Amino acid sequence: REVLELSIAGIPLVSVAACGSYASQNDTKFLEELCTRWYQMAAYMPALYSFYQDDRYSRLPSSFPSSSSKIIRYALERRIKLMPYIMTHMKFAIRDGMPLVRPMFFDFPDDKGVISLSEQWKQFMFGNAILVAPVLESEATTMDVYFPRGSWYEVWSGLNYKAPASRWQKIEALHYQIPSYIRGGTILPTLAFESKQGADSIERSYELFNFAIIVAMDCNASLGPRKLRAKMREQNCTASGSFYHEQADQVIALEAKMNSIHGTLIIEAPASCSNTTIESISIYGALFAPNEMEIDTIIDVDLATFDKENQ
Repeated sequence: REVLELSIAGIPLVSVAACGSYASQNDTKFLEELCTRWYQMAAYMPALYSFYQDDRYSRLPSSFPSSSSKIIRYALERRIKLMPYIMTHMKFAIRDGMPLVRPMFFDFPDDKGVISLSEQWKQFMFGNAILVAPVLESEATTMDVYFPRGSWYEVWSGLNYKAPASRWQKIEALHYQIPSYIRGGTILPTLAFESKQGADSIERSYELFNFAIIVAMDCNASLGPRKLRAKMREQNCTASGSFYHEQADQVIALEAKMNSIHGTLIIEAPASCSNTTIESISIYGALFAPNEMEIDTIIDVDLATFDKENQ
C-alpha cells in the first residue's frame, strides 16, 4: 500500500525489497513460498532489488532450493521481456508525472466497484495496460480477481477473460507465475527474450534481442457463435500504445485496427529507428485466423498462427 501511495504522490521510482530487508526478519528466508511470491510481485515494480542487513541472511534467488530459484528466475525473465514497456512508462513518469505502478482507481475512477473495493490495495495497475493481482495467502490454489468492464488477457498466454460488466472472478493461483492481465485496447512493446542466450544484464538483453509486440484487442461487440457470421461486419476492434525507443530518444506511437475483413498495425517510427527489428507480433482477441499478411507491401501466407481456444 505504501508503494502505491508514494507512487501517486509523485515518487515514481519506488519498490519493495524482495523477501524483506533486515536480519530480524531472517525467518522469511526459510519460507520459500513467501519469498517466491514476493519476488513475483517485485518483478512488477518500477525497481527490483534484494537488500539484506547481513550476508548470513541472503535473499538472492540463488539462496533458495532449485525448485524455488527456477520460479524466481522465470519471474525475473518475464520482467526483462517487459523492459521496453517499463522504460516507456518511466519516460512518461519523468515527462508527465504519470506513475508506473498505481492503484486501480487511478485508471478506473468511474468504476464503483473499484472505488468501494474493500481490498483496494491487494491488486494494482502496472502502467495503463497491465493489471497485477499478487498472491498474498499461503498455499493458495485459487484467488479472486476484480476485472473492470472490458476484455482482459493473461499476459503471456493470451487467455481471454471477458468482462461485459465489472466483476470478480475466481482464477487459478499458479505457483510459477503471478496473475497478471493485459487490458483490451492496449499494445505492449516487449523484448523477444530467450533465457538460453545468456543475457546477464538489461543492457546486454537489449544488445542480444530484438523487439516484440503484444496487441490486446478491444472489440465493440460480443457475439455468440450463431450470430457471428450474420453480424461479422459489426465487429470493430482497436488497440493503441507507445514505445519509448531509448537509443533514438523517441516515443513511437502504436495503433492497431481490425474487423472481420482486414486488420492493420501502424508503427509511426522516425528515420532514426530504421535499424530496429521487430521479431514477432502477437495479437490477442483476433476475430479470425488471417488468410495472408502484408508487411511493407510484401504478402506472406505462412507467417501467422491462430489459437482459437483462447479467443
